[in-house]
Amino acid sequence: MLKKILFAFFIVFVCSSLSFSKNLKVGINTGVYTPSNGQSSVMYGIYADYAIDKSLSLRAEADTTTYTDSNNVQQTYTPISLLAMYVFDGFKLVYPYVNGGPILSILKNSQSTAQTLGARVGCGIMNKVGPFSIGFDLSYFAYDINNLSQGTTTYNVSGVGNIAVDI
Repeated sequence: MLKKILFAFFIVFVCSSLSFSKNLKVGINTGVYTPSNGQSSVMYGIYADYAIDKSLSLRAEADTTTYTDSNNVQQTYTPISLLAMYVFDGFKLVYPYVNGGPILSILKNSQSTAQTLGARVGCGIMNKVGPFSIGFDLSYFAYDINNLSQGTTTYNVSGVGNIAVDI
């Protein structure tokens, strides 16, 4: 698993900053997903982030991970999120943030596929270094909006390199 994490961080940092516009960034990220009923696994994702102003942005994000659950069944979890993100300003080196919004959770194994509408909330800190962001994130994925107590808390250390082109 360590080799996968290191490879994912390498890919993130090889991808340098490009921007579709001043307000739109497209990037990739990676972290560690810890399900409530299985082994931790590497989660990879892509995102598009649209800045409304310097503190508020909208982010569309798609992630995926494969892990073995407590019944020894291999599961693939793919959350697709639409998040509102608020970044607190006024700090020189770190930028704390909060985010939240709906997610479409897709859980697939060899026997079935389940799709549910859920919610995601998170907070974290990031350090912007040129075209890169490095940070720590704590997120809660509630798989089903009808039962918000069923979900997973994830702790992610992530590195993000922004990929974009000026238009």
